Amino acid sequence: MGVLTEADSAALERLCDCYTDILECRELIKQDGRTYKTLTAQGDTLIKGNPAVTQLRAADAQFKSAKAQRDQASAA
Repeated sequence: MGVLTEADSAALERLCDCYTDILECRELIKQDGRTYKTLTAQGDTLIKGNPAVTQLRAADAQFKSAKAQRDQASAA
């Protein structure tokens, strides 16, 4: 097992940032649910998606991308 390089450190930091975003989004979704209700100008109830769900998907994709890049660099 080798020692972390500066590049490894940056990649690890990116993974940690992405994972933190994932955990925060999961917590928001747990607290607020996947949807929320709001009223239209006409007074009707409209059910919308919680933005944290979209943010979770983006953070998960970024995490997977960062991990794949790290794995490729480690294999080289």
